[in-house]
Amino acid sequence: MTEHQTETEYQKLLREAYNGEVFGDAFFGALAARQPDADRREKLLTLQTVEARTATSLRRLATAAHVRGGEAEARRTGEELAQGVNPAEWQSFVNGLLEFLPSFLASFERLREIAGTPVDPALTALVNHERAIERFAELEAKGEPKKSMKPLFDHLRTPA
Repeated sequence: MTEHQTETEYQKLLREAYNGEVFGDAFFGALAARQPDADRREKLLTLQTVEARTATSLRRLATAAHVRGGEAEARRTGEELAQGVNPAEWQSFVNGLLEFLPSFLASFERLREIAGTPVDPALTALVNHERAIERFAELEAKGEPKKSMKPLFDHLRTPA
């Protein structure tokens, strides 16, 4: 897409979603690499897997819509942001997820709503993965860490 072409709402939201998943993959991976607690590290690696698989499923749509690009910057930004997160401040991390997830979910639902094929499995997985991460964060915030991985594992088994 050249600078003279106007991006549609669909293309804008798809580009943001795709690069957001690339960002999330890098962010959670970098957090996991710095997390000394084995249980939390496993949770972060699972979140990374969820983000990476979602990015992979969106890549087809992003390529078809000509909105690829920016992946390296998204990855670098994710890694850099992770450096500012204190691994010991798990509750702050979980609360941060809960704060930001609703706006991402709203964008993903809008993307699916305006897509030419709203039932595309990649778009369904995009919405579902955000709901799974939100449920994970809710359970962590409520002090139920033993139950928090179930929504992520369920999503990985059946993403769409």
